[in-house]
Amino acid sequence: MFEIHETSGAYIDDSLIAVLATLGSFEKLVGIGLLANIGFSVFRCERVTVLSKGNTAMIFDQSLQAYIHEVDDVLVAWEEKPSGNFEVEAQSLAANYHKNLSRILAFILPHLQEFYEYLTDEEATEKLGKPIIEPERQTVTFCNQTFDDIHIFSFDYQGQDFEILKNFAIDG
Repeated sequence: MFEIHETSGAYIDDSLIAVLATLGSFEKLVGIGLLANIGFSVFRCERVTVLSKGNTAMIFDQSLQAYIHEVDDVLVAWEEKPSGNFEVEAQSLAANYHKNLSRILAFILPHLQEFYEYLTDEEATEKLGKPIIEPERQTVTFCNQTFDDIHIFSFDYQGQDFEILKNFAIDG
């Protein structure tokens, strides 16, 4: 059974964010009960709803207008509260993303190299940051990429195993 916690208020002070960031990933912090603080510090939102089940949590991020669950440095985001076992779907998507990362990079890199210098797969992976996979839209978005500070990268995929990759976009 899920527990629902809703918190609202001002942004957490930057020093608190720095302290929380040193503690580790979102998933580890859930285990020690810092759900509301994580919602504030990781996603920098003013209001967050946290759904927790044991040591697993999903938050509703007001700024993204999505339910978010993190698995293996991949954020999975749903516009509507997912029914069923969201953990299994998120784990499957994260595993398939990592399994197909070389194919994904082969698809993305030619587009990025039109705008940015030549990059190795490792450099590109680091600069892309955490992907946000949206299963309802079958889209992967990179909002916190470090190629520059104004663009968002995205592409569409088809199939749970990312069989088809298309429509790479640089927006901003």
